[in-house]
Amino acid sequence: MTQDTLFVAIFAKNQYTVTGTTNDSVKGVVSGNATVDYLDRVTLTATANYGYHFAYWNDYNTYNPRTVVATGNINLIAIFGFNQYAINLSADTSIHGYVYGAGMYNYLSERTIRASANYGYYFVQWNDGNTDNPRTITLTQDTQFVAQFAKNTYTLEFHSADSSIGVVDTTSISGEYLDSVLIHATAIPHYHFVRWNDNNTDNPRRFVFDGNHAYTAYFAIDTHTVSVQIDNLAHGMVGGSGIREYGQPITVWAERYSDYQFTHWSNGSTHNPYTFAVLQDMELTAFFVAYGEPWQDTVWVYDTTYITLTDTITLHDTITIHDTIVIHDTIVVGIDGIETINAKIYQRNGQVVVEGAEGNMVTLYDVNGRVLATKQDYDMPLRFDVPATGTYMIKIGNAPARRVVVIR
Repeated sequence: MTQDTLFVAIFAKNQYTVTGTTNDSVKGVVSGNATVDYLDRVTLTATANYGYHFAYWNDYNTYNPRTVVATGNINLIAIFGFNQYAINLSADTSIHGYVYGAGMYNYLSERTIRASANYGYYFVQWNDGNTDNPRTITLTQDTQFVAQFAKNTYTLEFHSADSSIGVVDTTSISGEYLDSVLIHATAIPHYHFVRWNDNNTDNPRRFVFDGNHAYTAYFAIDTHTVSVQIDNLAHGMVGGSGIREYGQPITVWAERYSDYQFTHWSNGSTHNPYTFAVLQDMELTAFFVAYGEPWQDTVWVYDTTYITLTDTITLHDTITIHDTIVIHDTIVVGIDGIETINAKIYQRNGQVVVEGAEGNMVTLYDVNGRVLATKQDYDMPLRFDVPATGTYMIKIGNAPARRVVVIR
């Protein structure tokens, strides 16, 4: 020391570094880094890239921008998270189908969406034209997709269980789901529609296109009822009423009481028992007379007998006809004594020949009542070819049928 001295200490503030970084540079950046004096303030800003957002700083502070006081070196890390975007899904109508996969999902995540059609429909495309189903989507924004559907096309097939006795309108037809078509099943004469293979009996029937289906129409031969009556219960009794398929034989009978004699049936036949082919519903009445009572203007004869109605024949006892009777003009007696139109029916050279039926519809049947041929011509005689030796029936107009045997 050589004298009094004064010294002044000079101080300065420490400098500190305030640094902000990011947990993932892809997701965002931090700005505002600085080196400042002790107790200076520094503001850090975290900026997220597209598809991300700032979540918090590593010390869980969520302020952004964030101002800090430099009391030492500070290093803060900005934590970024994914944005979430919505997948909105719908069907063009809930009747057609459903969609799956809607929800909120992270940016850039891959999600799968799916469309499921209801019965009768099929998926066509999404509203943006994409036809993938299922479809994978990478989320970059809110999205909305509409699934578009269309109706299925179905085919209905139709068959006849026996096409020789009945047919249907078509064999196959296609249509869209829930459309419909009216189909008829048509039987040939003397047959009728019974049911479809699903036991539905509607005919015509409206079929709905609700799937691929095959339907079969079933037919059956007509049945007819023969009812036998008596002119007077005091005269006798009758029997043989019944139901028969078309063309099948039936036998009816009449039994007299004493003092009465059976004369004829109401259709003119004198057969007793009386067997004939059933071609329609019939009511037959048996007529009786007392012995000695006259038959006015009436004579009943057997098959192939030609007769002209004359005056009164009085029945005193049983008359037996052994041979053909021909008296003047003729009436031809048809099958089992049923009187027909004034026509002649016979077989020649393996054909059935009909004479004297001008202007009438003439139909040839087999013994089962199936129609083999129908003709109407004013040029006589008509000739029908037959497939084989056998028994056939000819029906002229509305007259009862007549039986004829053909040998080829």
